[in-house]
Amino acid sequence: MKIEETEYIFAEPVVAQSSEGIYSVVIAFCSLELPSIETSEWIRPSLHPQEYDYWLHLQFMKRRHSYLIGRFAAKQAVSTWSGKLAFDQICIDNGIFQQPVLLYPSTQVDISLSHSHQLATAIAFHKHLLMGIDIERVDVKKEKTLMQYFSESEKKSLLQICESRCRSMTVGWTIKESISKAIKTGFTVPMELFEIKSVAAEASYFKAEFVHFSVYQSLIFFIEDFVCSITYPRNITLLIDVDLLKNRVTQLLHHSHSI
Repeated sequence: MKIEETEYIFAEPVVAQSSEGIYSVVIAFCSLELPSIETSEWIRPSLHPQEYDYWLHLQFMKRRHSYLIGRFAAKQAVSTWSGKLAFDQICIDNGIFQQPVLLYPSTQVDISLSHSHQLATAIAFHKHLLMGIDIERVDVKKEKTLMQYFSESEKKSLLQICESRCRSMTVGWTIKESISKAIKTGFTVPMELFEIKSVAAEASYFKAEFVHFSVYQSLIFFIEDFVCSITYPRNITLLIDVDLLKNRVTQLLHHSHSI
């Protein structure tokens, strides 16, 4: 059995609509806890030879784990976007800022990925678009650290959306991470450039806008103890059933277990 045939991974096609046309977008999630990744039968058939060689040379178990679930989610997104390609035919390298770069297949698809603990997510989209995705698990131990990355006005906006200060700050962090991925700089530029202008509650998610990047917006939602943010151009309407997506990821988390 291949990883893409199991209950530990799924992809959800959505539509990005603009005045320029309609674009296909695929969001994928993978949830796996891997205390014994060396014995997994899924690894070799799921990685391109170049990826497998890179993975073999990773020294730390945590990094080996995050690399795998991130690649699995990204491959599921790309495979679905491209028409069900085999995972070992897809090769994802690291760019100059460690951003994911799709080497094979050479198509019009681009990707963004993120991972936190046992959960990874990725988004595949047409290269005409610029999108970024981030996921983080809420961790009370990180609350004080996160607080230092936000201005007073940002804290005020974030604290209005959630009673928990830690959850609010995690929302803010994922928003900034996702836009840094959309513009492909990561946090190599001053964090102040990603200042959040506003965060507003919608039916089952939140929407955020930026002070300096007014052409972008973020869609944010909670999945149990995780926060996921997707940043994309404001002139795009993302036709996504957030409730369905949240339910599917929740089921994925409950299925997750050690191999």
